[in-house]
Amino acid sequence: MRIQEAVGEYVKCCRVQYDLTLDQFASESRVFGSNWNYSSVKKLEEGKMSMTLDNLLILVKTISSLTQTETSLSKVFQGGGALDIGDSHFITRSDICKALDGKGYEIRQLQRSSRKDDSAVAFLSKAIMEQIPDIMKGVSSALVHNAARRYSDNFLSHVPTLSEIRASEKLNVVPGAVAALCLMKYGRFLDDETAARAGEGASPQKRGRETRGVLEELDLLLDDMMNSDSYRAMHVSELGLAAKRGDTDDEQSEYEAEP
Repeated sequence: MRIQEAVGEYVKCCRVQYDLTLDQFASESRVFGSNWNYSSVKKLEEGKMSMTLDNLLILVKTISSLTQTETSLSKVFQGGGALDIGDSHFITRSDICKALDGKGYEIRQLQRSSRKDDSAVAFLSKAIMEQIPDIMKGVSSALVHNAARRYSDNFLSHVPTLSEIRASEKLNVVPGAVAALCLMKYGRFLDDETAARAGEGASPQKRGRETRGVLEELDLLLDDMMNSDSYRAMHVSELGLAAKRGDTDDEQSEYEAEP
């Protein structure tokens, strides 16, 4: 996936999340100097618009204005996964955020023979991994690598959506692990599952209720998976996992001390 395609998916996710039309988005963008119309925004969402700096700046201001939330350039590229930027070269989303924050970043060359491994590692952004409890880092890693092997390109070509990023904060795993859990349980990604449950033309409130229901099911799946004998036998020595995850390291220690 290229940068303009990732930006397009982010825009579409925002628009659907806040129940905005293509015309509304185009009209608001013109306040900030664009000449976009319905077709322009559609082209943007399809990843067919050139992502020049001026387009990105207008885009971020438009989203901030329409959603009444502070949006930054780096937020557009949050999540896991890598983006193609040239012939056999890619950059991780975390490195794009570093570049936008004025920090050092890397452009890597894709090794064709190990593409799945490289892409799976890209899902495990160091910046995101540092923000979750230690006990869940191993869980995230196991889920992402297992999904990369099991679902191949269907998983590795997926860019975590805003819903999956927000869900990751609630489940204490990386966004890529949320995508992996959804594939494991439903055979499709989070947005597709909640849309199917809510039905066509559902209100934002109904979609929100369905999303919360799915997250409760995923949380139970995590518990069941980590409590299963087969999972513990496969991963407890490798990842240092206990039978039940704790929300904090102190809680985890208390749990492990129980008879």
